[in-house]
Amino acid sequence: MGNAEAMNNEEFGSLNRLTSYLDSLDERGLILSLSAFSEDSLRIILSNFMLDNKASKQLLEGFNSPLGTFSSRIKACYSLGLITEKQYSDLEILRKIRNKFSHTWEKVSFSDKDISQQISKLNYSSLNFEFPDSELKKVRTSISSLLIELRVISSQIVKKNQKVKLIGTHLVSGFSTRDYTSQIEHIWKSIEDIKKDLLSDNSELRKFTLHKARELCNRRVLVNFSDESSESFNNELLESIKIKQEIESIIEQAEFIEKNKDRAK
Repeated sequence: MGNAEAMNNEEFGSLNRLTSYLDSLDERGLILSLSAFSEDSLRIILSNFMLDNKASKQLLEGFNSPLGTFSSRIKACYSLGLITEKQYSDLEILRKIRNKFSHTWEKVSFSDKDISQQISKLNYSSLNFEFPDSELKKVRTSISSLLIELRVISSQIVKKNQKVKLIGTHLVSGFSTRDYTSQIEHIWKSIEDIKKDLLSDNSELRKFTLHKARELCNRRVLVNFSDESSESFNNELLESIKIKQEIESIIEQAEFIEKNKDRAK
């Protein structure tokens, strides 16, 4: 079973379990269950969309996590374009109704004026075309349709590989001259300096020199080669490959030595 298929079964299986007992719930139980499921659905959407790293998990889970509340998840999904304006509106209405029920011990009902007005603002279900002639039916049909849409969204992010892409970048320093020969001479001189500094007793200098070597490997691609149609291009390309291999070999050996020094401490 593939990852997308497994997630499909997990997500829609839980939705089916919720739907199976919605009719047995009173108004308070219905609202609290629909809200809890919506909140978790938004968590899954955000988790599927975000990069797979510790920072993403810390945003979504744990004590005082920035995206750990129903409200913050609604806003995050909407601001990132993961839910539509109608879905955002319905989720905000559901959240407000939920607060009415959860923040008091007194009896609260769908027929209460302020709650009834909120329910009337819900969008009609896109899947059920029987007129909801009561607040209870409106909530059940509208929010049930919304939950299906949320689960489809989270599933499609995985299925269509729509996870957010890394757009961050680092600057790479160029060369003070555009002359190929001067650039190559500068690189080879830098390589010799790197070899010498990696032998230093100063651990901070060695650490910096490793950084310098990695950056030099990146800078190599900025060398001003001749035109591809010229006779010199192939020789220059081979020289560039040789430089890359030399720097990578130096880095590999230096990292190995540093690891052994750390173990010996």
